[in-house]
Amino acid sequence: NGQLSVFGSQAERQMAEEWFSTVEGLPGVDARMITSAEAGALIPAGADPKFGGLYQPSDASAEARIAAPAVAVAARRHGARILQQC
Repeated sequence: NGQLSVFGSQAERQMAEEWFSTVEGLPGVDARMITSAEAGALIPAGADPKFGGLYQPSDASAEARIAAPAVAVAARRHGARILQQC
């Protein structure tokens, strides 16, 4: 799993490096800047991430319309009460 963002230009990489400098070392942040070779090893053959990437091994995304109801079901199972339209 995780999330990999690859950069299409040096300017994109620079923007990511600026963001990364503000979160590096914070609790729960395992993001890291990676080289072109490291990014290439994480994506399908034939891709050319020539400006490298930003890799976040524990990051993920989910479809909210699917995830939210599942979270509510699990919460109810543990005694939570879900209030809607309040």
